[in-house]
Amino acid sequence: MDVTTNYTDLFGNMIPFEQAQLIDKYIKQIYINDVHVKDELYTSEGLKGVYYFVDSLLEISNILNEDNNASFLYTYFQNGYKIVESLSYKESVLSYKVVTIYIGDNDICTAKYDVLQNVPINIEKFLYDSNNELQYTFTYDTSGNCVMIYDNQQDQADILPHTIGSPNQFFSWSGKEYYKYAIPIIPKN
Repeated sequence: MDVTTNYTDLFGNMIPFEQAQLIDKYIKQIYINDVHVKDELYTSEGLKGVYYFVDSLLEISNILNEDNNASFLYTYFQNGYKIVESLSYKESVLSYKVVTIYIGDNDICTAKYDVLQNVPINIEKFLYDSNNELQYTFTYDTSGNCVMIYDNQQDQADILPHTIGSPNQFFSWSGKEYYKYAIPIIPKN
């Protein structure tokens, strides 16, 4: 088993261990056989938190048996999409959950959950152009209806969904049906 350790500042810049000890906050990244398994956040007061990188619920359960205040990045695939769940537990009880859906390297949806009801409560979806540049950000009301489409490429070109279909409005839902409503967060193939 080959264990490798890297150190970064909070911006992800690699730094030597000696420099890490001189700054207020740094991250210790731990790799086993070249697989990133966990990050440890250190402050001037010592270890503040641990983030585990896992790909199964069994791993989460096993880690929670040892560390009941753990946080995870749980990665899996569904319908051809990469799903990353950011999870935090306090005394082995889920206290925070955000789910991000990816196509390749592009995140197409981020959903923050009400952990007591296990339902998404704050959802944003993202659409990219043919050059993989972020083109639109879609936001939704609590009923799941799109309330605003932010144009990330042109200033003052944001779109109010109720104007779609009117004269002089070039935007159409055709081919973008996934973005019209907050649910589903994982596209159907």
